[in-house]
Amino acid sequence: MSLNLAPTVLAALKALSEMEKRSPEAIVSDLILARYESLAIDPKILEALNAQMADFQATGDAYDWDEVSAWMGSWFTDHEKPEPRNRNFKSTK
Repeated sequence: MSLNLAPTVLAALKALSEMEKRSPEAIVSDLILARYESLAIDPKILEALNAQMADFQATGDAYDWDEVSAWMGSWFTDHEKPEPRNRNFKSTK
């Protein structure tokens, strides 16, 4: 595989290679793997999210984000809002 890099990117890669005394291939490999790993989702988290979505689809029960956001924004103030109540969004459609 070959990559066609813009001249500015190629110059930056050459400079990094010289500064770090590493090959351009090693630098690109590390950057690509770091980016890929930052985007990867832990299977346990994905399983939990899927379970939450299935529960919502089955029941319609959830919290209104605007109410939750306003409540959280009032924390540590003299006028903390009451905790939002759970709503059934199936009944509103």
